[in-house]
Amino acid sequence: MAVLFVLDPRLAGSFTHDYEDSSKRKFSDLEMRAAGKNVVLKTLLKKGDIAQECVNAIRELKPTEIIFTKMRGSQFSRFFFSTAADKVKTAAGCPVTVIEEKEG
Repeated sequence: MAVLFVLDPRLAGSFTHDYEDSSKRKFSDLEMRAAGKNVVLKTLLKKGDIAQECVNAIRELKPTEIIFTKMRGSQFSRFFFSTAADKVKTAAGCPVTVIEEKEG
């Protein structure tokens, strides 16, 4: 199992460092919880274009299923994440489920 989080500077802006720190903490927690359940988990933290980094990870990991989450937010971010999700669906070659998370 793998978890990918992409920091896109176009969306995160000055919050990139905060998002990176938060992501590392969440990944550490996920890794410990997975290990406790004997689940092999690979975590990837990338910086760049969301769609392109997801496509790169798909090519590398060759997943059998993808769950793509997007935050509910401004119309710009909704459009941006929807466009990224569409690109991921096109490149995936496997089932893709898109889940819209609530803020907070």
